[in-house]
Amino acid sequence: MGYLHDVIIASKNSEFANKELTLDNIENQIIYAPRIYAQAVKRLKELTPGRSLKLKNSSYKTILELASSAKALGLITREYVDEDEFKRLNLIEVKTSIDIGKIEFGIYLNSNRFRELNNLTGLIKLYFRQSC
Repeated sequence: MGYLHDVIIASKNSEFANKELTLDNIENQIIYAPRIYAQAVKRLKELTPGRSLKLKNSSYKTILELASSAKALGLITREYVDEDEFKRLNLIEVKTSIDIGKIEFGIYLNSNRFRELNNLTGLIKLYFRQSC
């Protein structure tokens, strides 16, 4: 039905803002990330076998605040953060050589509630056509 994009973020004022991050230059860097069972965290670990990333689990609010401090990196699903908040906190998506990629998502339908589900799927399709 649509895609979600996991990204590494930092402050526009951080040392990471104008760099392309590689496995070598983030291996010793603390990255604030969602809970350890989050898909973004699992995928990042799968993409970095044999590396010991310093992932610190935090809430989204904490990840955003720490990343905006210009001293830390954050791992988020971009669509979960409002654009106004992203700008207010002076955050950017950091370029990286690690292909974190996108996640396709969909929903299950309960055939007993066609009208409500059709309305919901219509809204979701409309939103993701506009934002992608």
